[in-house]
Amino acid sequence: YGLKENHVNYAFVYGEDDKNYLIKSMNMNPDNIFISGYPFLQYVKHKYKSKQKINNQKKIALYLTSGLRSVGVIPITINEEKYFYQKIYNELNKSGYNLVLKLHPSENENLFKSYFKNKNVEITKTSNLSDLTYESDIVIGEYTTAFFYPIRELKPIIIIESKYFNEYPFDFTKHGIGIKTDAENLSETINKNYKLSLENI
Repeated sequence: YGLKENHVNYAFVYGEDDKNYLIKSMNMNPDNIFISGYPFLQYVKHKYKSKQKINNQKKIALYLTSGLRSVGVIPITINEEKYFYQKIYNELNKSGYNLVLKLHPSENENLFKSYFKNKNVEITKTSNLSDLTYESDIVIGEYTTAFFYPIRELKPIIIIESKYFNEYPFDFTKHGIGIKTDAENLSETINKNYKLSLENI
């Protein structure tokens, strides 16, 4: 993206800033760049948003994975990744949440299932993200444009900090969206009764 060796003739981008970036970095023809906005999936299960939750039902935490190991962005081993996600599971379990993992397209679903043998974790690669977000109580992840789904649904967002980044390539908290914590303090962060303020909304 924006590299001459990865040159493309046509591009669909989220907004004007992306368009200007491609023109500047690759000298692209502006007529070949189309602003499409963010391509949200339509609801399937919750087309009419008619979900009712049973009072004593556990809350749902949706974790949006970023595929950072699988695409080689960070030098993390499979065992380290396994430990990380088990830590997330344990922290959520302490706070009374069920974990739903929505995998990045580059990730191996069977590998992630092996991380959680005999544990109540839903792991999906292809479920509708609009429906998953609608069903969740909080949404967690590292950095991903998929956070636009919980932003649209006004869901609390928790961004997990990484030892591999001093700063993420884009940081939603700079725009007043979400809060940051590390995996070790996730339960404590959730237990502070994190909710969206009117200012956040």
